[in-house]
Amino acid sequence: MSQLVVGVASFTTGSNGWTEKYYFKASVTDPLNAVNLLKNIIFGRSAFFASGTQCIYGRCSKIGPGPDKETVFMNYPIGPHPSWSGGGGAGDTLGPVNDPTVTVQQVFQGVGGRWMNRYYRCMPDSWITDKKLAAGILPYFTPTADLAVITDLSPASGLSHLAVCQGFWRYLIQNTVLTRRVSPIDYTATDIRDIGFIQVNSKKIGRPFRVSAGRRPAGLVS
Repeated sequence: MSQLVVGVASFTTGSNGWTEKYYFKASVTDPLNAVNLLKNIIFGRSAFFASGTQCIYGRCSKIGPGPDKETVFMNYPIGPHPSWSGGGGAGDTLGPVNDPTVTVQQVFQGVGGRWMNRYYRCMPDSWITDKKLAAGILPYFTPTADLAVITDLSPASGLSHLAVCQGFWRYLIQNTVLTRRVSPIDYTATDIRDIGFIQVNSKKIGRPFRVSAGRRPAGLVS
């Protein structure tokens, strides 16, 4: 059991928003040491953005009480990765997303049989056909080869769009863990062995980060 460091990224598309959490390996003991890891995750995640999708905030903190938080300073908002414009593959044409509740379900397979499903939204509509991945899109949801060591997913990396997408999954395998909570501040951590596509799914989506849900309408008293 350990008090892990977690990275949280906030995303928007139109009037909708959501967050994603990434728990880092136990060797990352300080939120400050996780800042560059979360930056790479945000850059890799942006390779899946439809037009109009943005990352608007990131932070790293240690699970548990206390104010220990490191804001991830970037040139927000972070839009679709620049590599979108440099590829010629099946998934290299940037386009809109009409339904942000549509998600791609990825299974994170841990060592020892542990696993977790994660849901990724706001890829272009052209990537989905009849609630399935369109032809040629599956490779974008498949990690780079096992022996690859991914260190840079930023626009400066010079990677192709497909390489950034595949590198994103390998980067998560190399730097993050599956978790199971055993107390409010203690989690067991399991290394990730592989990540792969399961299905196209649907999940609700909320409001953007720091946007109030608004006041509840007052009831009439007769």
